[in-house]
Amino acid sequence: MDGTLANSEKYYIDGTKACFKQEGKDVSIDDIKDNIVGVTMDATYKYASKVLDVDYYNAKIIYDDYFKQHPLNYKDYLYEDSLNVLKTLKQKGYKLALCTMNEKENVDSFLSNGFEKIFDCILSYNDKIREKPYPDIYLKALEILKLNPNEAIVVEDSLSGIRAGKNAGIYVIATNEAKLNFDLSEADKIIENIKELLDYE
Repeated sequence: MDGTLANSEKYYIDGTKACFKQEGKDVSIDDIKDNIVGVTMDATYKYASKVLDVDYYNAKIIYDDYFKQHPLNYKDYLYEDSLNVLKTLKQKGYKLALCTMNEKENVDSFLSNGFEKIFDCILSYNDKIREKPYPDIYLKALEILKLNPNEAIVVEDSLSGIRAGKNAGIYVIATNEAKLNFDLSEADKIIENIKELLDYE
């Protein structure tokens, strides 16, 4: 979801930097990217706790409070072609799964932008699945969709996500649409725009 269908990674990265700066901690964008992209909120809170030098509970309060005051509107961050590409794939008969480590509240916010009837399977942080790069979220999606790994493709935008897909034995396409200079080299294929999925068939 984040980074592949919407440029929301930028929102979370910039917001995390601003949150830390508000607390008197100046942390580099690269350090933030390495620690919050493609991981669970639990891992993000642990990182915030370390940076802010406060316990987990207080780090969660500070972090959540900042983002409640600066809410994400997915409509402002959607990639132009995301919805049309997914609609086209669905019309062609593909089964589509949304596998994100984000929380259900944010998933629902994303889905409200026309994606409500797109996915055959939706898995999120709230399903209590081990975070990427563990393969659990993709293995669960395969189980729900009744597919073998060689019948699926994972589309990811971060190293932890790519590794999760590879660890599940699935072919991984990495999208570089966000232009965040992530290491995508472990993917089987790299594309610059999600529209390229339609050419890949």
